[in-house]
Order: sequence, then structure tokens, then C-alpha cells
Amino acid sequence: MVVLAVVAIGVVLRFVVSSSLWMDEALSVNIARLPLGEIPGALRKDGHPPGYYILLHGWMRLFGEGDTAVRALSGLFAVALIPLVFVAARRVAGRRAAVCSVVLLAWSPFAVRFATEARMYAMVSTLAMGGWILAESAWRRPRTAVLGGLALCTAGLLWTHYWAMWLVAVAGAFVTAALIRARRDGARGTMNSAAKVLAALGLGCVMFLPWVGSLIYQAAHTGTPWARPARPAEMLSFLASDLGGGRAAEGEVAGWGIIALALVGAWLVAPRSGAVSIDVRTPRDRRLVVMAVVAFGTLVVGNVAGYLTDTAFSSRYASVVFPLVIVLAGTSISSFRPKWSGASVLVVCLVLYGPGLADNMVKDRTDGRRNAEAIMARAEPGDLVVYCPDQTGPATARELSGDLEQVTFPDFSSPERVDWVDYIERNEAARPQEFARDVLARARGRSVFLVYSVAIHSHRETCPALLEELAKSRQAQVLESASDAWEPSGVVYLPPNR
Repeated sequence: MVVLAVVAIGVVLRFVVSSSLWMDEALSVNIARLPLGEIPGALRKDGHPPGYYILLHGWMRLFGEGDTAVRALSGLFAVALIPLVFVAARRVAGRRAAVCSVVLLAWSPFAVRFATEARMYAMVSTLAMGGWILAESAWRRPRTAVLGGLALCTAGLLWTHYWAMWLVAVAGAFVTAALIRARRDGARGTMNSAAKVLAALGLGCVMFLPWVGSLIYQAAHTGTPWARPARPAEMLSFLASDLGGGRAAEGEVAGWGIIALALVGAWLVAPRSGAVSIDVRTPRDRRLVVMAVVAFGTLVVGNVAGYLTDTAFSSRYASVVFPLVIVLAGTSISSFRPKWSGASVLVVCLVLYGPGLADNMVKDRTDGRRNAEAIMARAEPGDLVVYCPDQTGPATARELSGDLEQVTFPDFSSPERVDWVDYIERNEAARPQEFARDVLARARGRSVFLVYSVAIHSHRETCPALLEELAKSRQAQVLESASDAWEPSGVVYLPPNR
């Protein structure tokens, strides 16, 4: 009953959030609302594959574009992940490990956060866990239906997020190695299973080929201009922090604990009550070893690839291996003897999760709504709203109403979307002084509201320079300063000279 109550609360938490949509979510909605034929073209400038956006497009046609409606799709994927984790953990480590894994997942701030975001990450985790279950089933009994499901799941992952490439690459390398070893040893059964699983993975990759041209264009022109590549220690630090719920110290401790438990999940044994040891020679189940290799191998390959391609790491990318990490951590906890010691570890994890869960429910992810309210309190029809950087535009513009002209730095584009093509080069070539003169000329006789942020590394000098230039001609009044939201920004009011 206690486990059911914990899971039930976790399900509810996947649909409870008070913040308005932040930039990435607003971008998802603004792209997904386009006609289906225009979504791929818009994504060439955004940097993602179209799977989630096409699904969200259909979802919004049915349920609307309100904050709760667009986030509910992720919530449903996150709920579907719970039984999948139970099935996967029970297969490799038994019922007790399955229960521990589900409890960890139900209250995981990482899982809850992306369940309450209009982004693709809950979908990625669910597809990854489904793919693992199908692959494990196909290895034991390679039936056509199961292999077809694995191919579709592989394709779905690739069409949803690019980090799936590293997962598929690591899994494919492992299966290839198993095939070579089985051929050497003359193990025909293993050879047959490995060959068919490898073929299913390959078929999934073939299904992704129509998008490869767009991927190549995005790799050359979009990337991740909002941050630099992360060093390995930074990657682990970011991941640990977000696994536990973010910036609270309790979350950091919980996140590092989950990572540590997952690392030893395949080899942690309790030969007698009160004793726990790591036996690397005789793992609890070889499938757990495979799970650990795939999970942490994907993180390593993704980090190396990020350095080679000058691409940043965000902990949300780890959604592709997150359910595997949870199963490994739950398996470790189930190994503790006596049973109450494992239950105690679970309780400690749930307590440490608390601040992160509370933050997700009540903390603003963006200053967009607050900034919009400040603007609407002063604005008159026809006033000009300027966004610097353009990344502050989608969240605030979604909350604004009325007849206002809205433009972004550096090229007076619409604030609904961000053009990431050659982003750094375009912004470095822009001149805040010239843009300010154009703004003042355009806004003659009208008020100007500057929504700005210095949290984006590419604009830490540009946006203050723009404000300084505007303030030379008009008296600047700060309506809102940036808060400690995930996406901080402020608003400056520049009324016309009387």
C-alpha cells in the first residue's frame, strides 16, 4: 500500500506545475502549431528532428495550446514509463528491484521535471526503456513482431532526439562484439539472436535516413551556441545536480547517490545480512552489465562527440539513458540486507528529492509572465517591445496581449521563434549602437520596452551595450530585474521624450 501511495503521488506530480512556459517550451508550441509541411523547414533553423513536434502538432489540434494541455503529452509519456521500468527491472533483477526502481522513478525530480515540460525528453526516456525491453526480448526469442517493434522504437528515438545516435551506436557496438565472439565460439543460438537484433537496429537507422540531410545542415549551422562543450567532470556534476532536482544541496547529494548506486548496480551483492560487497567477477545478472555499459557508455560517447563537434551538454540529453540508470540504482538498493536497510535508503532518497520536487511545482522557470505583466501595466497600443537576446522572446511574447509591435535583436525578427543558423556569427557581426538608432527611429512618439538578459553567454556584453545606447536618448526605468528563475530576464521602460 505504501508503494502504491508513493507511485500515485508521483503520477499526480507529473501534472502539477505553476510556471508559465519557458523559452524551449514556447518554441516547441510555436513550431508545432505550424502546418505540418512547414515544420521540417522551421526545424532546420532550430536544431532538432521533427518526431516530437509532429506528435505535438496533432495533440494540440485535439486539446489546444494552453500551458496545461501542451505539457500533458509529456506527462502521459512519463506515466507510461513507470510500468516499463517495473517490467525491465523485474526481468533482470527480480520483483524487489522492480519495486525499488519504480519508487525511485515515481518521485524522481528529473522525471517529474520533464513530465511537466512541453519538450521531447519524457518521450525519449519512454522510447528508450521500451527499446531496451524489446531488445532484451528479441535476444531471448527473436520473433518478427518483437524485432519489428525494436526497429520502430529505434527509428522513433532517432526522429525524436539526436542523443539517441550515441545510444544506438553503443548498443550496436555491443551487439556486434557479441556476434563476433559467438561466431568465434561457435554459439549458433547467440549468433542468430545477435544478428537479428543488429539487423533491427540497422533497419531503425535506415528509417532515419530521410532526415540525414537536415541533420548535416543543422550540424554545420546551428549546434548549441548557448553554451560551450562540457568537460567530463562538468558533465557528471550537471547530471548529478539535475538528477536530484537542481540547485538545492539535498538534490546534489541525491543525484550523486543515484549515480553511485547505478555504477555498482550490476555487481553489488549482500552475501549475508548486514554485509554488502562489490563482486566484479560474478555480476548479479549479465544483462545488468550490458545495461551499465550501454548507459554510461552512451554518456562517455556523447561527451567525446560534444568536444569533437563543439556541442554543449545539457543534463536533459541524458533522458536517453535515464531509465537505465534508475533500474541500475534500484537494483543496488534491492541488494541491501536486511530488507529494512534498503527501505531506509529509499526513504532517504525520497526525502532528499523533496526540495527539487517543491521547486518544480512552485518555482518560476522563466520571468516571461512577470515581465509581460509589467509591460501590460504601462503599455499603450502600438508601443514597441524589443527582446535582447532573441531567446527572451518566445516566453514573454506568449504572455503578452494587445496591439504591440514586438521585435528581436539583431534583425527585428518576430519573437515567436529563434533562428539558430550561424547564431554566434550573426550576433557578433551586429552593432548594438546601430540597432538602437533603428529602434528609436521606428518608435518615434511611442514607448519602448526592452526585455533583456545577461545570463546568455553570447550576449553578456551586447545587451547591456544596447540598453546603454537607448538610455542616451531616453530616460530608462527598470520595471523588473532578473530573478533566480531558470530563464532570468528583466524589463526596462523607455518612454518617449515629451
